[in-house]
Amino acid sequence: MDELVYWLAIQEVYWWFPPRKIESAIKELGSIEKLWYANENYLINLGIKREFVKKFVEYRKSINLEKFAEQLDEIRRRNINIIPYVHPEYPETLKNIKWPKKYLAPRILFHVGVALRSINLKRGVGVAGRRLCSDHASKIAYDVGAQLAKHNYVTVSGLAIGVDSEAHKGAIDNGGLTIAVLPWLTPIYPPENLNLAKKIKEHGCLLSECYRKPKSGNIKWRIIERNKIISGLSR
Repeated sequence: MDELVYWLAIQEVYWWFPPRKIESAIKELGSIEKLWYANENYLINLGIKREFVKKFVEYRKSINLEKFAEQLDEIRRRNINIIPYVHPEYPETLKNIKWPKKYLAPRILFHVGVALRSINLKRGVGVAGRRLCSDHASKIAYDVGAQLAKHNYVTVSGLAIGVDSEAHKGAIDNGGLTIAVLPWLTPIYPPENLNLAKKIKEHGCLLSECYRKPKSGNIKWRIIERNKIISGLSR
């Protein structure tokens, strides 16, 4: 079975597998498939909390991997890339984010647009601000994106209405690259910026830790948590 199927399955148990533990296990075992089928003692010795190991074993027994194989097929049909934590294209700066401990680096990134290897992430600059902003603030945000583009910096923002949108537009209109970090990749959020998202795919890329909008749970938390990716891609 495709290795990415196991990445998608482990992504579901978000808190149980810190990404550096996954990386260590893959180096030792040779694949994430072997980590998936590892016994309880190995997982405990890896440093996973015993309570999480018990939950993972039950989770592993209860799910059908074909569900994730079908999801992977759907993702590929939509020309969306999956970049696991151990992939060479995964941004090193994102692995080392200075963020509250509970907000760990994403295990996988969902990506569409210009390849990350073609974007100089060492020149990423994060831009964030209010959604309901004045005309003056909108102009400043646009000018910031424009100036970053003119000086070969990459504008990193969140595609939100207001400051984020204007920064993206300023970068695009002035020949620069821009990265939009979304709380989920499908459907595009906010929907009002669907056309802008299409432009960004041609002049940068869209990134998210999640493929689909959650059906339940704290959706606002997902919107806030994307800030860790913006932070990790900014210098």
